[in-house]
Amino acid sequence: MLQRRKVWVDKPSGRSRMELQFQSRDITVDADVLGLLQRAVTDRASIVRKHALDGMIALRHDREMAHTLDALVAGLEDDPNSGVRSRVAFFQRKRQEKNP
Repeated sequence: MLQRRKVWVDKPSGRSRMELQFQSRDITVDADVLGLLQRAVTDRASIVRKHALDGMIALRHDREMAHTLDALVAGLEDDPNSGVRSRVAFFQRKRQEKNP
């Protein structure tokens, strides 16, 4: 949204100009995180699977998603990409550690 505001160039002589002023607002978007992760782990592109695992690593302590995340990660243990496999190993190692 744009608004115009008056900016003084020289106030004693009465010279001013109009400038555009940008405004902002908060936007909220609800997303089905588990649905997105389920689609991402089956994607052909390894970079998509890697990013999905990065998200799962970030969510690893969420008790509501724990069982589903474990199942999704288990399906990627034999992934042909070494970067995906290393993220799987990291996820599993961190899940075995004590939760904060």
